[in-house]
Amino acid sequence: MVALTRPHVWVAAILVLLPFGQAFAKTRSFTYRISTVSFNGVSIPVEIYEPAGKRRHPLILMIHGSAGAFTRDGEQTLSYDNFGELTLARQGYVVVLPHYFAAVHRGSITSLGEMRELFPRLLDALSAVLNQASAYRSVDSRRIGIYGESLGGFLAAALASRDSRVVAVSEFSGGLAEGQMSSASAPKALLIQHGEEDDLVAKNNADALRDYEVRRGAQVTMCLYPGQGHYFDQATRAKILERSVAFFHRALKGSR
Repeated sequence: MVALTRPHVWVAAILVLLPFGQAFAKTRSFTYRISTVSFNGVSIPVEIYEPAGKRRHPLILMIHGSAGAFTRDGEQTLSYDNFGELTLARQGYVVVLPHYFAAVHRGSITSLGEMRELFPRLLDALSAVLNQASAYRSVDSRRIGIYGESLGGFLAAALASRDSRVVAVSEFSGGLAEGQMSSASAPKALLIQHGEEDDLVAKNNADALRDYEVRRGAQVTMCLYPGQGHYFDQATRAKILERSVAFFHRALKGSR
């Protein structure tokens, strides 16, 4: 077991205590562990949340944004979300949250130039994580979703474009990764959520992703949040997660 102890920045900006809405009515117990994925000689720490029981469950790969993710110790009490992993685990999903910046020896990435330069390596690292996670005995590999935030949203869309196993993508504050999309695959369903006043990742990025995936036959739902920028207020983040849970239920479980 690996303890995640590397310090990260912007922790206060992404700590959100999310209330439970109608979409969170049923909760299940789950187990939690930290594992690693080997990528180009580097060990990527991966948080794994598995619902209790022996049946197979849909998998959701969670991809954090450029600020990185909260660190966790393998023994500590799980009392908060990075951006929804506990909530999704309680809803009956196998949730995999990789600290994938380890692949490029970073805790966070604040430079747009660096994001563009490192994007292909980060994408390959996430592909390695997905390959390993899809083979878990608890996973139904026919039902795979990705949940991405900001930079993670760009990566989520790009990863889904090269991996036909990905059925559904929910992303927020992201967009179309120009030059990084493959024509090999398209998710069946895509949920895009974006702040209308986002001045870091402008809305036209979300528009471009919507148009691209519609042309390829994906079922696209787009939700815009008036008055919201890149960093959503607490109530809006709760709504984003609630809509994502409902979206994954429909796309991966066939329920409303």
